Amino acid sequence: MRLRNLLFGSLMAIEAISASAQETVARFDMSLTDDGKITETVSNQQYAVQSQLKPFTVEGLSGEALRFDGYSNYVKAAIDASKLSDETLTLQVTLAVETYPMMQVDVAETEPTYATICGNIDEDAKKGIALQLSSQGDLKLRFGSASGFILEVKGEKKLPRGEWYHIIATLDKANNEAAIYIDSEKIGSGRMSRQGIAHSTADFYIGKDATEQREFGCLINTFCGLIDDINISNEIFPFDRVDFVPHDQLPLPDFRYPAERYADNLCRPQFHGMPSGGWTNESHGMIYADGRYHVFFQKNANGPYMSRLHWGHISSENLYQWQEEPIAVYPGEDYDLKGCWSGCVYDDDGTPTLLYTAVDNAKARIAKATAADEAVATWQKQGIIIDGRPAGLSDDFRDPYWFTANGEQYIIVGTSKNNVGACTLHKLTDGTWSNTGDIFFQGTSANQHGTFWEMPTITPMGDGRWLFTCTPLGTGVGVRTLCWVGTIGQDGKFTSDGQGPQYLEMGGISRDGYGLLSPTIYQHNGKTLLLGIVPDKLPTEENVRMGWAHNYSLPREITLGSDGQLIQQPYSGLTGMRSETAYEKTLDLLGQESLSPVSGRQIELLGEFTVGSGAMGFNFLKQGSHQASLTYDADLGTLTLDLTALDRTPNDNGSYKGIYSASLPEKVAVGGQLKLHVYLDGSIADIFVNDRWAYSVRLFPTDASQIEAEAFATAQTPATLKAWTLNASQSAPTAIHQIENPRSADSKYFDLLGRRLSSAPQKGIYISDGKKCYAR
Repeated sequence: MRLRNLLFGSLMAIEAISASAQETVARFDMSLTDDGKITETVSNQQYAVQSQLKPFTVEGLSGEALRFDGYSNYVKAAIDASKLSDETLTLQVTLAVETYPMMQVDVAETEPTYATICGNIDEDAKKGIALQLSSQGDLKLRFGSASGFILEVKGEKKLPRGEWYHIIATLDKANNEAAIYIDSEKIGSGRMSRQGIAHSTADFYIGKDATEQREFGCLINTFCGLIDDINISNEIFPFDRVDFVPHDQLPLPDFRYPAERYADNLCRPQFHGMPSGGWTNESHGMIYADGRYHVFFQKNANGPYMSRLHWGHISSENLYQWQEEPIAVYPGEDYDLKGCWSGCVYDDDGTPTLLYTAVDNAKARIAKATAADEAVATWQKQGIIIDGRPAGLSDDFRDPYWFTANGEQYIIVGTSKNNVGACTLHKLTDGTWSNTGDIFFQGTSANQHGTFWEMPTITPMGDGRWLFTCTPLGTGVGVRTLCWVGTIGQDGKFTSDGQGPQYLEMGGISRDGYGLLSPTIYQHNGKTLLLGIVPDKLPTEENVRMGWAHNYSLPREITLGSDGQLIQQPYSGLTGMRSETAYEKTLDLLGQESLSPVSGRQIELLGEFTVGSGAMGFNFLKQGSHQASLTYDADLGTLTLDLTALDRTPNDNGSYKGIYSASLPEKVAVGGQLKLHVYLDGSIADIFVNDRWAYSVRLFPTDASQIEAEAFATAQTPATLKAWTLNASQSAPTAIHQIENPRSADSKYFDLLGRRLSSAPQKGIYISDGKKCYAR
């Protein structure tokens, strides 16, 4: 084992000592059998791993470590209480914590609450032992006393996240001490009953206790991370004979979920950025460092629902092959206890820097962190830089964005003034950011421009023109991203050119929160790149079944036309996704033309049509009459994506009902050229029209046989058709579950600070069923 040869001499010594003294009562090495069980090696008993999806292990410090997903994994095992000493005991756990247990969702948390890492406490009988971890990172040892009480020892130091640690709990009757150690450091101790330990015959749980605490169909009293080894012995740990390896010599734990976890889910994208599991929301910053693009995003690793947000991190060399990196920023300070919400990433004179919205139980502030390494893998918090909203503005104050203009540094922050969406303006002077309530830019109508602006960005586009984007809440048509083109004055404020706003997504495709939202825009190597979240719009219970929620669009290249209109094209590097399986033909198209050998869930379709009378376009995800259809109607000048004939899990019954139709901003008349460019990847389609307009749509096919693609025209149409199967692998896809209950009857409503609401608000943003919701 790597442990015995190199890394963790402590456990080797423990095993040797225990073996010689025959004092080990139970040991769980956490490796999995072929049928998904772990083995207690003293008794050779095996125990099933409870899990929403197939359980798996990763390389640990001693063989394999079992991955606990924070919302479904646990083991109900047993230990032989008759073999346990009532005078001396050591419980050892080798683990790595990804995030602290959730325990409570969307409520004010003034005191930590605890989840069990492992234990068998019988609360009624006052017997047993348990090692616990709190929602704020505190360790606790609980144990039954022969005097008839459950005693506790609390650690005085928090357990760090994202690294391997050896947790040791000792009970020593002779010295009247119970203690907790992180590696060799004693972090807490207390008295132990002179009458000894009272052991329990109850089930020994690993990953949670015997209770079922659930929200949104997820367990919330569970461990999230890796457990490598659990050892219980009838001796006091021999610290004087064990050397612990320094942490900078240990490998980092790998919390990523393997692709095999989703092998039976044909809806999981292969090329779109997203975390390997759990819940994600806005991507709030892209930066290029150490030869890779890095995207940061809102993440809940504890399950596929929205709560206690962290800054996740994915990276890519080419913007379509993504890997997840360790969490960049964790909540945990007094000022960000409830979560590290959205913001931005930028290069501050050579120092990668991020700004984020720090949320506690009462207010939102703007905080800063800087990268501690060239690969931007680790970040150091620098504290609060803007201490809450300016006077007279909305309590909902968040999503900072940094920019420079006229040699000055500025930050804009999303807000509301007089119930209309706006951005505040903050200027850096002598190292301090102003907070006067100056308005950078504001909408003119709540109905058209919303009551609050999320995720603002401002980007120089050349020739003195700037592109401003925001995602308004509370508009008359729900949530969709708006864009204005204008200039920045000497005072740092934005003035529109009077033509806005433009819609980021073509036509009406993005109303009601559908389509690409909250874009991240980044300029690199002469290109202005844009990507953003494209929400699933599924009920939470469906995300629980899948194990993940939401993903990002494919990257787009954007420019401004001479008329100030936004132009969107596929990122040129996406050609690298193509495999050698391809189709290409120029023909007079009439009827259907199969694009075989191209087929599947990951395909690219490109058609250049000389528009005639009638309709033309593509059918894909096709089997017989079941299909998705993208149709341009030359007579009406409309482009329609029709999903009504597709076997799918519906996510739009209240809005589109499977019909996504919009008039082209510039109708292509008969004789004109129409270019349709479609990327299909699992459950998302990115569609580009005439290298100018774009939109993204989520679609969740459930029939694994629907994989064919074809072009069609109802009247003879000259066309050049190309198609490619994209270079991704997905083995044995099967249908995903159908929706049974779109929303539970006992829904709860909270504001963004975790305060419970008596009912869903009529306007604005709120949290319900673990999702961010918008009322207009």
